[in-house]
Amino acid sequence: MIKTIIILWAFFSFSISSAQNTNLKTIYIVDNKAIINPDIEGLFHYLISIKSKDDRFNYDAYKFIIPNRVGYNSYKNLKKIEKIIPEKEIKKIELNTLKKMKPYKLHEFLSLQDKIFLICKNKAYNIIYKGTQKNLETLHN
Repeated sequence: MIKTIIILWAFFSFSISSAQNTNLKTIYIVDNKAIINPDIEGLFHYLISIKSKDDRFNYDAYKFIIPNRVGYNSYKNLKKIEKIIPEKEIKKIELNTLKKMKPYKLHEFLSLQDKIFLICKNKAYNIIYKGTQKNLETLHN
């Protein structure tokens, strides 16, 4: 009896975890002019700055980090954290598509993704969405 219960429990646990993994939402944001900057400690940041649709603000900034921490105070450089862009069909989203979304919809969309990658000049980086801030803008060369 106990053996049957354990087998059934293991089967259902495996079934649930397998089903959850197939529903992962992964997107690839294409931004070939992306500016990736490290903070004072070495953690990389990426920012999407969009002209605000709210007259009270100039820009809406969607902030991301690029996880590169390997120790207490140690960080990998960008070259070491590059990912290979999968050959299979992936969900690529151009930056202009994101810019057309309403701010609350874009925030919700980014928040609901399980994995987000940035594609910049044929290199991919895992990025983590950290939220939105008003009146932050990217400095361009």
